[in-house]
Amino acid sequence: MESQQAKRFKPASPSQEISEKAEAAPENFQDCFAQDFFSQPIKEKFKSQYEASFPYKHCQLHPIFNDQLLKDVRDEILTKLSFTQKETDIYNYDQTGDLANLDGLPLHEKLELPKIRLLRDAVYSSEFRDFVSTVTGCGPLSGKKTDMSANIYKDKSYLLLHDDVIEDRRVSFIIYLPTFEGEDWVPENGGSLELYPSIGNTNVPNISPSQTLPISWNRMAFFIVEPGHSFHAVEEVVALSKDVRRISIQGWFHVPQEGEIGYSKSVKDVSASPVSTLNQIRSGDSLFPFIPVHDSSPVDDENKDKNENQDKCKDKSTDEQTLQLSQEDKDYLRKFMNPEYLDEKIIVQTRDLFAEQSFIQLGKFINKNLEAEIKKLITEADKYDGLGNHKVGKHGTAECGRWRARGPSVIRRYLELDGPSGSNTENKGGFAHEELAESLSMIREELFCSAQFRKWIEYVTSVEIGGYRGSVRRFRPGLDYTLASPTGNTNPTIDANLSFTVADDPEQTKLWQSGEVGGYECYITADEDDTQASVYKRADNDEPLLTVPAGWNTLNLVYCEQDVLKFVKYLSASAPASRLDLFYEYQSI
Repeated sequence: MESQQAKRFKPASPSQEISEKAEAAPENFQDCFAQDFFSQPIKEKFKSQYEASFPYKHCQLHPIFNDQLLKDVRDEILTKLSFTQKETDIYNYDQTGDLANLDGLPLHEKLELPKIRLLRDAVYSSEFRDFVSTVTGCGPLSGKKTDMSANIYKDKSYLLLHDDVIEDRRVSFIIYLPTFEGEDWVPENGGSLELYPSIGNTNVPNISPSQTLPISWNRMAFFIVEPGHSFHAVEEVVALSKDVRRISIQGWFHVPQEGEIGYSKSVKDVSASPVSTLNQIRSGDSLFPFIPVHDSSPVDDENKDKNENQDKCKDKSTDEQTLQLSQEDKDYLRKFMNPEYLDEKIIVQTRDLFAEQSFIQLGKFINKNLEAEIKKLITEADKYDGLGNHKVGKHGTAECGRWRARGPSVIRRYLELDGPSGSNTENKGGFAHEELAESLSMIREELFCSAQFRKWIEYVTSVEIGGYRGSVRRFRPGLDYTLASPTGNTNPTIDANLSFTVADDPEQTKLWQSGEVGGYECYITADEDDTQASVYKRADNDEPLLTVPAGWNTLNLVYCEQDVLKFVKYLSASAPASRLDLFYEYQSI
């Protein structure tokens, strides 16, 4: 939960009369809840549902609150609270400040929010905390430490996978107040709460959720927060109207604090667990090992099965590396590349620009014959898979044949050509976009993995290459992303990203360039003092080192230090096409 230093709440009208005393909270909060909510049969009903739920135990309460109270709360949220857009690699939504701070507001502002304060106090009342403890068996919960905020998810808003582990949180909850009470939230508008199972007995989440919880007026969901287990995400909201908004109150119950029943000094900060999503992101993974230039086997032989396609990129040359291109090298590269980039004058200009800014974009990189073929195949594949139509992403789309989903989803999700068999998804067979796979694998193996291309990269960057790794990736709208997480680099790399992102007209080109639909690549500095507790808390006001939008037939070359993190922004369901690229890291000596 993020506290804001700026003013959180809209001021009261100057003409409003201010009472000398704030409205007193009632001693009994049962009238705030639905009729007979605290009766024993209701408790037993929800406890039975909780015990039978999957992929981990959770509960949905509906209806839960007095309907008029909730209507009044929603009206105060929309008219009295100020929202700030929160956006990082992991989320994009609008949020208020912590509603626990309401008591610290000036009296006139406090009196503007009587129903929100009443709802907050009812949620943290002893009656409701006892109810949650009874249903979940989680033990006593704190009434002293409150932790909740109001969120609005509108079109393109989302929250990627995490486990909510933060300090001493015990139970996570969400209260739904969608735009129109009394009307069902349309599933086509997205915004569902996705629950992810763990793979086998590991603390690694599956690539796709196994359960989605519906949104409806006056519904509350909650579950115990557990490191490496309570994996969940908020599906992107897809709405053509600005009036469609997923309004909710998100919060947490914490363990008892000092002076409360059930307090214990021995309770540990669960966010320190190595299996929490925060620490899984911090730790990262090596994805797959670098292949030495003069060796046909990966650097780490024990991990050579991590990515089968690396075996298809064996170095066929044992010649001594040089920063010169022979005529034979140029003749070979001309079969794939735009011949302009093999002209000595262009190479010198490219090298000078790269030396000056450590980054360069080269448009129309692949020659015209290959470009036309690839565009046709990508367009056909997107049409077959139903992508680019501004609809909620469907898990499992296009996972077939040689295209396998690459995880773990706590760090990344996309389709990888010839991805590893252990990539969180089975090889489903069926329609595999074989022609597209063949064309891209040819570019991968005969260009990106060739000694000639490495020599060209060395020539234009003046960086000697000692090893390389990479893959062909397809990011599906409404589903795919990578997060800023370490990938085992020990030396600087030249990142070569050949982007094939289709734009059918100038408006679509502008859309990709704007970054509005995501899909761009972003480079950021690693925060050495990354002590924020939330797995999805980033410094959303930090400026990135470099942002590279998705483009068509464009090679992006970036000099990347080993302590720099990079990510591909979540690709919105409103994107007009999938993002497809060949991404290779060439490690310097």
